[in-house]
Amino acid sequence: MLQISLHMEVDPNAHTKAGELATLLNIPGPVLSKVLHRLAEQGLLHSLKGPTGGVRLARPASSIQILDIVHALDGEDALSRCVMGFETCSADVPCPMHAIWKQIRGQLVRSLADASLQDWSQDQHTHTLSLITHAQSGAGI
Repeated sequence: MLQISLHMEVDPNAHTKAGELATLLNIPGPVLSKVLHRLAEQGLLHSLKGPTGGVRLARPASSIQILDIVHALDGEDALSRCVMGFETCSADVPCPMHAIWKQIRGQLVRSLADASLQDWSQDQHTHTLSLITHAQSGAGI
């Protein structure tokens, strides 16, 4: 979603064709199509069919939290499942990692809820510019 949003930021009102995104991001079309469909179903993307269609962010990147994306793609319970994959893991019947995962999960959920797509996009732009500047200085990547 972050890579998708970076390509949509140029003109947030324009619809970007799925095929164009697949090529730019080097993602197989059918895989990207499923991701885009799921994000549109969850209200994060707006999809328009037809020759002038495509996808765009459904709302400003500043109002899309990273946790919204995780929930849209992996389900609401994505971060509440047992980290070791046990079905019966709970406070009453904990797995060996339960206590530490509970702490980590809490921190992770708070961080993802506090970060917007715009925050991550800005960080990505900064990182990309840093790489370009570093490469241009002759230091290599």
